[in-house]
Amino acid sequence: MYVLMKSLFISLLIFALYSVVMVSSQLSSADQTTIFNQHNAWRSNPSPAAKGTIKPLVWNTTIATTLQAHMNKCDGRFSPSALQGIVGEFRISMSPSLNVPSMLNFLNATRSYFNWSTKACSPGSCLHNYAVWNTTTSFACGYKQCNGSHYIMCDYFPRGGFSGVWPYTPSSIPAPTTTPTPTNTPTPTTTPKPTTTPTPTTTPKPTTTPTPAPTSAPAPGSIDWRSKSTPVRNQGGCGSCYIFGALAVAEARNKIKTGLDIDLSEQNVLNCYSNGCNGGWPMTVFQLMQPVGVEYENTLPYTAVKQATCSNSTQPRFRWTSQANMAGVTKQHFLDALKAGPVVVALFADGGFQSYGSGVYSCPEQYTGVNHAVVLTGYDASKDAWIIKNSWGTSWGSVGGYIYLSAANDRCNMMKYAGSYVTI
Repeated sequence: MYVLMKSLFISLLIFALYSVVMVSSQLSSADQTTIFNQHNAWRSNPSPAAKGTIKPLVWNTTIATTLQAHMNKCDGRFSPSALQGIVGEFRISMSPSLNVPSMLNFLNATRSYFNWSTKACSPGSCLHNYAVWNTTTSFACGYKQCNGSHYIMCDYFPRGGFSGVWPYTPSSIPAPTTTPTPTNTPTPTTTPKPTTTPTPTTTPKPTTTPTPAPTSAPAPGSIDWRSKSTPVRNQGGCGSCYIFGALAVAEARNKIKTGLDIDLSEQNVLNCYSNGCNGGWPMTVFQLMQPVGVEYENTLPYTAVKQATCSNSTQPRFRWTSQANMAGVTKQHFLDALKAGPVVVALFADGGFQSYGSGVYSCPEQYTGVNHAVVLTGYDASKDAWIIKNSWGTSWGSVGGYIYLSAANDRCNMMKYAGSYVTI
C-alpha cells in the first residue's frame, strides 16, 4: 500500500462514529512508562527470535502531543497524521474502565495471528507487528474517555504493519500456531496495512508473470489495456505505490506505441524522490524524471529501501516526451482518457479493498481522502466496473493482481483527482 502524501493507511476495520461526549483524560506517566517498557521488551526478545537486533523505540513527544489533541475531540476518526500518511495507527476501546495491562496483553495475543510462512494475518489484526516492526524508530500513545468508553490510540513512525511483509527477519520460520481466543479483551481498530513504509528484507519483483487478458469479447463500450500492460509488480513494504503506478503507465503506453515490453527501475525513482518510501504523487514522479529519464530494472533492481545515491548514470535510460493530467474528473473524463491508454490514479484503499478476492468491489462508505496510487487499465461495460492494476503482486485478489472497482459510484474516491499519463 504505497501511500500518497495526502493519504491514510489502508484501514483494517470499519467503526461507527461516536457521540461527542468528552471527559478530560490522558495517559498517566505510570501507564505511559508501562506501555513504553513493554514495547521495548517485545523488541529486545521477540518471538520468534530475530536474525539480528531490533533497535529499541523512543517515545516521540511530538507525536504524543499531536495525537492527544486529536483524541480530545472524541470524533472517532483517525488522526490527521495518519490521514496524511505520516504514521501508522490503531485504536483500541475498553469498557467499563481503562486497563493498560489488559490492552497490552491483547496486543501481544495478536502476535499469533501472523503466519510467518505466508506473511499473512488471520483471523484478526496483527497489531503486535506494529510494536516490533524493524524499521519503526519511535512511537507514542494517547488516551481519552469518550461517551462512556475508554480509548487508547498509538502512532508509529515510520509506519509498519504491512500485509505480505515480515515485521522483522526471523532467525527461522516457525510453524503456524493455533490462534488463541482472548477473553475480556479490548476492541481494536487499525489504520491500513499500507504499502507504505518499512524496509522489507525480501520483496522480489515478479518480472515474468503473465498479464491476465480477458477471456471473452468485451461488451460494447468496454476498454481493456491488460494485454498491453507489463506484468504486475510488487512494491513490498515500501510506500512507493506512486512510483509503481507512474512507471506502469509509462511501460504500458510505450508498449501500446512500440509493441515492446520494458521493465523500468522503480528503485531509480525511489532513490531520487525526497520522500522515498513515505509516499508521494505520481505526477511529481513524471516531472522529476522526465528531464533525465529512468534506468531499467536490470541495471538497478528494486530493493524496497531508499538508497543514499540518486543515480543519473550513463546506463541506458527510458525517456518520454511529456506528461499531463486528465482534462477533468467526471466519469466521462476517465473513459475518454482511457481511450489512449492506462492512466495512474489515486483512491482510498480501505480494508475491503485490501482483502479483495473477486467480483466487483464497492467501498461501503463515501471516503473523502486518498491513500493509494494504482493504474486505471480499463473499463468493463458489462460490469460497469473499472479495471485497476495494483502493485501488491499477482497473488493479491483473484485476477492476477487486478481488481474490478465499481464505476456505478465513486465511494472509493477515485475521481477526486484527475489521473496522469505520459506521452511517448
